[in-house]
Amino acid sequence: MLRTKADVIFEQGFKQGFEEGFEEGYNEFFDLINFLIRHGRNEDVLKVTSNRQVMNDMLTKFKSGELEAACT
Repeated sequence: MLRTKADVIFEQGFKQGFEEGFEEGYNEFFDLINFLIRHGRNEDVLKVTSNRQVMNDMLTKFKSGELEAACT
């Protein structure tokens, strides 16, 4: 199959966007883990690392500041 210049540009953009999104998610996850450890919430670390839904919920609360407010 013949690839057009548009196909190549799309594929490059998709790959770059995926890599940037992955990096951002990775950083947010580790920021959350560090936050939980610094606040002595070791049980939450175990929950976050073993349950994807808990992780998503905690990340949402962490990014909104709700989690920090609950720890002060």
